[in-house]
Amino acid sequence: MLGKSERLKDRYLFDVTFKIGKTKKQKLSSKHLLLYYLFTKKGHPACMPKTAFIVGLKVDKRATQRNLVKRRMKASYQLIKKKLIN
Repeated sequence: MLGKSERLKDRYLFDVTFKIGKTKKQKLSSKHLLLYYLFTKKGHPACMPKTAFIVGLKVDKRATQRNLVKRRMKASYQLIKKKLIN
């Protein structure tokens, strides 16, 4: 589970991430995954990026299956988190 300081929770942060990701082409996409990201300013005191995992209804209509996908994405993020910091 992600710590509170690592979660992207506020609605305005979601909106900023989507807006900047679409206009400045800060996104990665494939057939099954769409990733929006923001860069922090250099020298920013936050050592960890804030993250959120969203799975849409196109994946599956059942909430249990969408939650399974989110758990797997979080687990893979935990594995590569140290590489992202460096």
